[in-house]
Amino acid sequence: DATSIASVSANKNMPILLLPANGTDIYDKYIKENDIKKSYIIGQTNAISKDVENKLDNPERIGGIDRNETNAKIISKFYTTDKVNNMFVCKNGMKEESHLIDALSVGSLAAKQNAPVVIVGENLGSAQREVLKSKSAKTITQVGGGCDKVFNEIEKLYK
Repeated sequence: DATSIASVSANKNMPILLLPANGTDIYDKYIKENDIKKSYIIGQTNAISKDVENKLDNPERIGGIDRNETNAKIISKFYTTDKVNNMFVCKNGMKEESHLIDALSVGSLAAKQNAPVVIVGENLGSAQREVLKSKSAKTITQVGGGCDKVFNEIEKLYK
């Protein structure tokens, strides 16, 4: 989930706080000391508990049934125009966590270009397909290997 929001976070200068599902005292202290007024919780309650959410002022949860649906919801929420200059496509790390390195690596460039990072598995998720169909991309960039089939499917959406 962090790789889906990383480019947005960098672009908007928002910190990403990685924590266990039930939070920590250090997290609570950080929120209080920094007077956080708006929070985005990325993931469902199995990732970040309702108890953590209830401690926040003005929280908004963005999560899907899996990483791909969460990714689609992030793209829909933060990339509201129908056109993007670039879209980066990377593996989602479901087979191996180490496959997330491509999405992590391209995050800062995506932030600089205000471009979404689309994380994909063996197939394009239906929620991703729908949100991508609502956008047009000047360029689609595949980052790393192993997602050629889905990359080609995304390219076909724009032809």
